[in-house]
Formats: sequence, structure tokens, C-alpha cells
Amino acid sequence: MAELKPCPFCGGKAVVKTSSNSVDHFGMFSQLHSVCCSKCGATTAKTYKSEFRRDADGFHVICDGYEEAATDWNRRPAL
Repeated sequence: MAELKPCPFCGGKAVVKTSSNSVDHFGMFSQLHSVCCSKCGATTAKTYKSEFRRDADGFHVICDGYEEAATDWNRRPAL
């Protein structure tokens, strides 16, 4: 997991929020993520989707929206 840089607007602590979780009957599930500042409320402009598949071998990451959200947040210039 990527460490989040402080908010570029106020220097506050950034957190990843998971806003939804969906499951289908084929063993696929997904989550939506965004990064926001716990102090001023600044947030990423979009949400990022993680998708996982569950089978007899366990859980497999199809795409990792959590890491993508953290990477995009950290690309923004800091104060």
C-alpha cells in the first residue's frame, strides 16, 4: 500500500475512503475508492475501482483502484 502524502492545500492527513462494495454471483466483487483530506475535505476528482475474483484458489486482484487513487493523490504538488 502506498503511503499518502499530506493534503496539497492545507497539509492535513489524507485517507482513502471506500464508498461502495458490490458482489455478483460469478465470484467477482468490486470497491470504489477516493482519497480525501481529513482536515479540509479536499478529494480526488474521480473514484477508482478495484476488482477482485474469488475462486477455489482464493482472491485474485483484477485491478487495484486503491493504489491508483493513492498514486494520483501523491502526484499532486504538496504545500
